[in-house]
Amino acid sequence: APFVKPKDKVRKDISDMSLSDFEPKRLALAYDPPTIVLEYLVQSTGKLYHHKMRLRQLKADSNIEEMMTYLEKRHPLYFINHKISKNQVRDLVRRLKYRLQA
Repeated sequence: APFVKPKDKVRKDISDMSLSDFEPKRLALAYDPPTIVLEYLVQSTGKLYHHKMRLRQLKADSNIEEMMTYLEKRHPLYFINHKISKNQVRDLVRRLKYRLQA
C-alpha cells in the first residue's frame, strides 16, 4: 500500500511466530557491514530462517555494552525469555569490534 511506511511493515514470519515456536539454532558473523546473523527454526513449519542484526554504527572504540543495549532494543523478540545467550552475543560483538581494530 502506498501509505504504509517501511517501518510499519512487519515480516509475516515474525508476526505469526509465537515465542514457544521459535528455536535458535546458531549464530554467525558478517564483517562488512558488521552483522550478527541468527539462524532459527520455526517448529510449526519446520523452516529455517536467518535474522540479520546489523551494527552499522559499531566502531573500533565503541562500547560493547552500548551495542548490546542497542541490539536488545532493536531486536527485542530474539532476546526475551533468554532465547539466545547475551554473553554469546556480547562475545560476537567483541569479535566484530576486534576485527575493526585490525
